[in-house]
Amino acid sequence: MKYKGVLQPDGVVLADNATFYQNVVSDSVIEKREAWEYDPQTIQTDSKQPGASKFFRGKDASYFPPYDDAAMLARLRLIGEKLVPAYQKGLAASDPTRINFRFYLIDAPKWRDPVPLPSGIVLVPYEGVKRMKNDSQIAALLADKVAWLMEQQPITLPLTNGQIAEQLGIGAAQAIPFAGLGVTGAEVGMGISALKRMHRNQEQRARVSLALMQDAGFDVTEAPRAWWILSLKDGKDMSKSNPPDNAVYMYGLVADRLAAADVVGENSMSAVGR
Repeated sequence: MKYKGVLQPDGVVLADNATFYQNVVSDSVIEKREAWEYDPQTIQTDSKQPGASKFFRGKDASYFPPYDDAAMLARLRLIGEKLVPAYQKGLAASDPTRINFRFYLIDAPKWRDPVPLPSGIVLVPYEGVKRMKNDSQIAALLADKVAWLMEQQPITLPLTNGQIAEQLGIGAAQAIPFAGLGVTGAEVGMGISALKRMHRNQEQRARVSLALMQDAGFDVTEAPRAWWILSLKDGKDMSKSNPPDNAVYMYGLVADRLAAADVVGENSMSAVGR
């Protein structure tokens, strides 16, 4: 849907016009779904991508071994299932718009942000999960990937340095803690227009992910904190660092939601008083 409108104090958008489009899944997306699966039973715990492959192709997610923590995996899947909208679960298995969401815990010490695959699989690094303080913060990370797949945002596979930068939500002056490449270098390689699309996609996911969290009953105020915590270098606390761009944007969205809720609450109390 494409629309133009004004956000009302109660959170409802009053649209001047709206255009609806059919949710079409392209043949290339279907092919990627079939090509990029992940079966933890077939991956050895000491599996490592060859150095030459990593250098020339980027990080291949199919090499990530599973992390053995049954309790954490069960927790992830419970949180993830809550985030998947009911309409998605109700679609027929043969419907191309249905995404078969599955969540796996992986052992990737240098990786923190979950990795979405076109097939609906979300690979969740244990290192990132253990930083989170509660279920709502974990939900923030997973909701971003559910939104990524539902919005049909592009996934470059194997993963590139530019995509790693986007996933970590790190500002341009900071270095990507992977592959030894700074974000600035990645941005130059991507080009200005591609960078703008990247930020636009990130902001769209932020809006959708907060809605998914709210509908699932999670605390949306924990979302920007989750991304801030995830961006921290090891041993550094939040009081000594600036939040990444996506956390700043989310703080603004959360503030608008809280302000709208306060207005609705005041209107409701006024009505009761009358």
